Amino acid sequence: MLLGFIGVMLVMTSSVSDPVLHRGVETGEEIPYVHQNTGRELAVNVDLTRFNPTQIDSVLATLQTSGFVYLRQPISWATIEPTQGNFDWTQLDAIFEHASARGMQIMATIENTPDWARRASERGYADAAPSDPQTLAAFTTALVQRYGARLPFVQFYDRPNLPERWGGSTPSPSEYVQLMAAANSAARGANAEVKVLLAEMDPRGASGEIGDDFNFIRQVYAVGGAPFFDIVSLQLDGGTHSPSDRSISESDLNLSRAIALRELMIEQGDRAKAIWATRYGWAASASLSNEDAASYLLEGIQRAREEWPWMGPMFGWSLIPEDPWGSYSLLNADGTAKPQFEKLASFGASGAPLIAATGYAPMLSRAVDYSGSWNEQHLNGLVYQTSSETGATMTLHFSGTGIDAILRESPDAGILRATLDGKPLPGNFPVEDGVSIIDLEWYQAQDIRSSLASGLSDGEHVLVLSLADQGSVTVGGLIVTRRLPMVWPIILLAVAGLILLIAGFRDVIYLVAQRWGHLDRPTTAHAIPSWGHFSERWTGRWSGR
Repeated sequence: MLLGFIGVMLVMTSSVSDPVLHRGVETGEEIPYVHQNTGRELAVNVDLTRFNPTQIDSVLATLQTSGFVYLRQPISWATIEPTQGNFDWTQLDAIFEHASARGMQIMATIENTPDWARRASERGYADAAPSDPQTLAAFTTALVQRYGARLPFVQFYDRPNLPERWGGSTPSPSEYVQLMAAANSAARGANAEVKVLLAEMDPRGASGEIGDDFNFIRQVYAVGGAPFFDIVSLQLDGGTHSPSDRSISESDLNLSRAIALRELMIEQGDRAKAIWATRYGWAASASLSNEDAASYLLEGIQRAREEWPWMGPMFGWSLIPEDPWGSYSLLNADGTAKPQFEKLASFGASGAPLIAATGYAPMLSRAVDYSGSWNEQHLNGLVYQTSSETGATMTLHFSGTGIDAILRESPDAGILRATLDGKPLPGNFPVEDGVSIIDLEWYQAQDIRSSLASGLSDGEHVLVLSLADQGSVTVGGLIVTRRLPMVWPIILLAVAGLILLIAGFRDVIYLVAQRWGHLDRPTTAHAIPSWGHFSERWTGRWSGR
């Protein structure tokens, strides 16, 4: 019986362990898809206004050669509009000019409300909300109109769940939503393509307890804030845990905490939005060296890319120290590189192509490369890419075990040629000259999700699609799928448990049969006969011997 009990416990442990290990790991089959129009290259928080004009391009050049693409830049409203209607764009113009020239993407965080826009009682708080949301809306309109496509992402205020960043009073989710609604409308009115991020919340917030940020976000949803942001921000502090720690709790600081936020969003019906880690890192300390913090940074990014299609860019906490200790920064106060920067720069400058991770890869994704003439089409809420040029090609480097495509069939569609890793697709598609053929001609226009390959080895692959002849090809997205790996320790645990369970079950049967009088009691203590003996005596009872 003891063996059986142990077996039951092992089987139960294995059945529970697998969901725990794979919690938050998505396969690419989840609908609706998370749209990541951006790539997932390196990102960092940096206030370029702290550098003089001659230094800005030098800083950006270093970041560019190190593989950094996304910059989270604070925008001081008070500095740019010190008096209502009078703007000084000098500093910001230089920043956008240099960043744009180097192909870098700026995510602007508007903060620091001018005195004239604040309540008189809140003049001592630089980040107090404006007394009239329309003043922020007017500034947002001016900002987004001025920089247009060079400003693809905007965020309104930083950590508004802290009293000191909300005029010294108790932060109000409903008031923040009202502020965000006005600014969001202004931003989209100035540029329909701009993406709005929900403000990053401090994990401890007003309550001082870890989890305040999630409670604030829940209240934002409760008061109807979901339509006013496209992306959810997360301060992702690794705490004292390694990136491999898979414990998930809103009240703990670790990398896996991101999964708890993802599950919160799913509960609120917001599955299609991405999460951006707008502050990400580990604080170096007496117990965590800079070298270990650097390794954790890279390992965390790699884990997110492999497991979380909903995670977008992960912004290094700060490029230069934000405090005298510089615990989270990538550089020292004198500008020299810490191991954190060196590790990320080595990874970012490796020259490897951008790899699409599990999930939906939109046509505007930086992971998709094009040759020939392609045109955007906006259909069914998605951006499609269409070409009528014979030989026009799109290429996707991806990591996963399968790849699907959203293709448009129509009367004027042509023939699509496809290869995977330089060979025909491993399915039932016709093959000509070593290339798979997909005929998209159909009597009516319709979208199909076509499985191009499955059961691949879990690793990097290259898909190439091209138009073979006259007609057109229209692609609405590529979906990288991933079969969850078997966890061999869990499998072995389950097998061992089953063996012990069977052994224990055998002994239980023997004892029950003995009590019913079908077997003679053993003459010695703890004597349990062999299975063969048991079978013989049992058969004899029923045969009348």
